[in-house]
Amino acid sequence: MKRTIPIIILSFLLHYADVDAQCPSGTVSLQTQAAMDNFAANYPNCTEINGTLYIGGTVDNIVGLSNITKVNGELLITGNSVLFDMAGFPQLDSITGDLTINTNGSLRDISGLNGLDWIGGQAVIINNSSLENISGLNQIVDMNHLDISDNIVLESINGFQQIKTLGTLEIINNINLSGLNGLEGLEQVNANFLLENNDGLTTFNQNNLTEVNGRLSISLNDNLLTINGLQKLSDANELFFSANNALTTISGLGALNAIAGNLSILGNPLLTDISAFDHSINIGGEVLMISNNTLSECSVEAVCTHLAAMGAITLQSNSSGCNNIPEIEAECPLPSCPAGDVLLTSQAAVDDFVTMYPNCTEIAGRLFIGVVSTNTSDITDISDLSNIMSVADDLSIQANSNLTTLTGLGQLDSIGGGLYIDANINLVNLDVLSQLSHVGESISIMSNTALTGIGGLGQISTIFGSLMIDDNGVLSNLNGLQSIASIQENLTIQNNAALTDISALDHALSITGELTIQSNTQLAVCDVQAVCEYLELGGTANIQNNATNCNSVEEVTAICTVSTEGIIEENNINIFPNPSTGIFNISGVAKITKITIHNTAGKLVYYTNQPVNTINISTLPRGVYWLKIDTNTSSAYKKVLLR
Repeated sequence: MKRTIPIIILSFLLHYADVDAQCPSGTVSLQTQAAMDNFAANYPNCTEINGTLYIGGTVDNIVGLSNITKVNGELLITGNSVLFDMAGFPQLDSITGDLTINTNGSLRDISGLNGLDWIGGQAVIINNSSLENISGLNQIVDMNHLDISDNIVLESINGFQQIKTLGTLEIINNINLSGLNGLEGLEQVNANFLLENNDGLTTFNQNNLTEVNGRLSISLNDNLLTINGLQKLSDANELFFSANNALTTISGLGALNAIAGNLSILGNPLLTDISAFDHSINIGGEVLMISNNTLSECSVEAVCTHLAAMGAITLQSNSSGCNNIPEIEAECPLPSCPAGDVLLTSQAAVDDFVTMYPNCTEIAGRLFIGVVSTNTSDITDISDLSNIMSVADDLSIQANSNLTTLTGLGQLDSIGGGLYIDANINLVNLDVLSQLSHVGESISIMSNTALTGIGGLGQISTIFGSLMIDDNGVLSNLNGLQSIASIQENLTIQNNAALTDISALDHALSITGELTIQSNTQLAVCDVQAVCEYLELGGTANIQNNATNCNSVEEVTAICTVSTEGIIEENNINIFPNPSTGIFNISGVAKITKITIHNTAGKLVYYTNQPVNTINISTLPRGVYWLKIDTNTSSAYKKVLLR
């Protein structure tokens, strides 16, 4: 017999499941206490609201929501005239959207939210005229946006002790707020931090705050006496201190090293002390100090450095001593060196630099001496630059037609960028650079028509870019390059009409890029060790238009072979058949250790370190090749023709 469940029992079970186990879908709007009570009766087991939860109107308690653990949307508590507290949310731990507590005239505290540990959106607590303290959000670690504004009796925000990171923080127009003690753990604000129009605030202490990536505005706080609680702040996008009528002191910014935008100090009538800025701070924007009626001492280091770097500054309606740029400059200590690049385009500019920076030893950017044009500078004397020991970026000495010596750079030992000595038509030598041991990029010595020597480069062992020696009309030798062991890009020696001697390269020298030796019409000897080894290794070479014996890669390659000690007697060597279609036999040499073959461009096309007497290069293009045979003690070159 088939067993069945009585219809009345089945109906009861379905009703129970529908009423007691489910939550309503979409927005839940509870505007009266009756609606709240009905929700509790209809959904006694509801734990998650899958949409917006809106509590307003005349709801006087929210006990009916005591099972809610999560709101998958916004929680809006707004426009409620009778709700006293949040005691109905003991289980609530997360809100995926915004939390808005707005215009609730009787609400005194929000401690009932103390189980809440995550808010996915913003927290906005505004215009709650009876709210005395905020102590219910102490489990939250980070939040996108926190706005506490227009709560006229709010005295304390002791409810955010765990927060370390915020997107935006706005604390505005809470006229009885006496402190920010609840935010003492805050370390980073990723956008704006606005502390404005809180008349009860007397001090500002955020000693764990390290970074504000937007505007930090402390303004319109009529009883704020000091700003001295930013001991760890290192970076801010903008600082804005305005219309704090009782403010006397801005101090305690000892860790601040950069302000990306503006520093604005405006309309603080009792301010006398801005010692917070009396250390090195890089200010990327403008300095504005306006209408601080008693502020007379503005020559703090950050402002002086900003002035020295030609940064924009606006001064007006402060006290005497801080009303214009000359007043501040008169009190600023002379900086040791300027920030950034130094451009000396005239003798007057050289003299002014020395006057302003007599003790400068380290140029922080590029040092440019001369002009960038077809004209020439009037610089004749740089001897007063004698304290300079390092240049962080490029050193360019260019187009100084009256400069005969580099006297003044004798202490220079390091250049972080490249060294460019170009178009100084009366410069005689580089001997003064004898202390220079490091150049971080390329070296160019070009179009110095009176240059007879480059001996000042003798301390340099590595060139981290290219070396170009070009169009120096009376330069006869390269003495000064004997210590260079590595050139990490190209070596170019060209158009030096008097050059006859490159023996300074007759040592082991690694050249990573291309080798060019061309149009040096007096240069006949190129078979120095650096060149020979470069050609032997198959580097890309361009050798042409020099004197006889240095007019092609093949010519230099052959001479390199002849000049090698312990030469094999070539008359005893037989390469056959020659010409050949690719297979060549070698006789007359015992104990071959290595065979290399280069094409006429100097490129290595064949290599073996096996003791063979037959080679096969039939896969190579037809043409002339240089075959080098090495033994343990000697070597020889032979020309072969592949047809």
